[in-house]
Amino acid sequence: MKGFSIRELQGSAVVGITLLDKYLNYDIADSLKAHLKDAVSEWQSRGCRRFCFDLSNVSIIDSCGVSVMIALHNSILGSGGQCYLAHLTPFIRRILRMMHLDGYFRVCESEEEVLELAGGRVS
Repeated sequence: MKGFSIRELQGSAVVGITLLDKYLNYDIADSLKAHLKDAVSEWQSRGCRRFCFDLSNVSIIDSCGVSVMIALHNSILGSGGQCYLAHLTPFIRRILRMMHLDGYFRVCESEEEVLELAGGRVS
């Protein structure tokens, strides 16, 4: 089970992680969290500190899925990095707002916006 793709965003020092599953819920949360933490740690060992999670494929999220994102966010920030969420559906935005997490996460409309905020665009 992988459930995501990972790449360095073009011309930047930001690592893009695209979640591939439609559901980010209790069925996959534990396994996905372990795989994502390993992947983030591997990129961090290469010196990468900025991560963008693309949630465009995710249409349903529950509290277990939110806890995955919180754990990754805390891990990245705890090691001096930056974490962004991009391409959130209106449903996921509503869930984050209801849980009072809309100000906790750095939410962006697109990877381009992440690159601008992170200062990762290379001319």
